[in-house]
Amino acid sequence: MKNNENRFGLGLFLGIAMGVLAGIVLAPSTGEETRRKILDSTDELQNSIKTISKKIKIETDEMIKKGKDFMQEAENSTANKIKQTSVDSEKEVSNIPEKEDIEKEEE
Repeated sequence: MKNNENRFGLGLFLGIAMGVLAGIVLAPSTGEETRRKILDSTDELQNSIKTISKKIKIETDEMIKKGKDFMQEAENSTANKIKQTSVDSEKEVSNIPEKEDIEKEEE
């Protein structure tokens, strides 16, 4: 879902940037004004790219942290279950009567 949102945002951003650039180039202006507008648009584009990059980094860092936390929780849960199974097994084994006790009971 996030991937689709990122693609949509990137497509929207690129569409807007292309529209602005086309508007600047096609608008009746002197060459100097057009070049200034293009440079201004380029600065805005760079700022937008930096902002998007920062957001992507933040989201990626959050996903990595959630993944690490999940794995640590799974590891702890598994270790606890193994310990409990071991304790339960030892209790069950200790409750099994010895062969000699069974033979005495049969007599």
